[in-house]
Formats: sequence, structure tokens, C-alpha cells
Amino acid sequence: MARAAAAHNIAPRTISFEGTNHTLLAFQPQLAQCRSDDYHRLHAVLLAAIATHRVGDRPNRIEPRTRKRLLTSNND
Repeated sequence: MARAAAAHNIAPRTISFEGTNHTLLAFQPQLAQCRSDDYHRLHAVLLAAIATHRVGDRPNRIEPRTRKRLLTSNND
């Protein structure tokens, strides 16, 4: 994500994590079968595809970690 952002002059936090995961899964077969002379072209296409998955502007969005409730046993 950071390399895609740098290559396309955008902030890394504006790229969707889930979009990146889906793109990597879609490109996996092509990357596995890619010849070494085609790698740089495919890598550039992959970075461009990742950079297209943007998240919207989410001002004042705060998502604190969820605190899980401890389970207690009632051995009375």
C-alpha cells in the first residue's frame, strides 16, 4: 500500500486495506506464473490497481479497540 501510494503521489491512509487484499488475491495467479522480464510491468499494473481502491473522507472518525468482556464461571 505504501509503495502504491508513493508511486501515485497519494497518502497511504487513503488506500483501502480490503481493496488491497482483494487486488492482491486477484493478481496472485498472474504473479505466480509471471516471467522475470514481465515482472516489472505487472508490478506497475498491480500498484496502479491498488491505488485505485480509495477510502472516502471520514472526518472525526474514531474507532477505538473493542474491549472484550471476560467470561466468569459460576462455580458456587
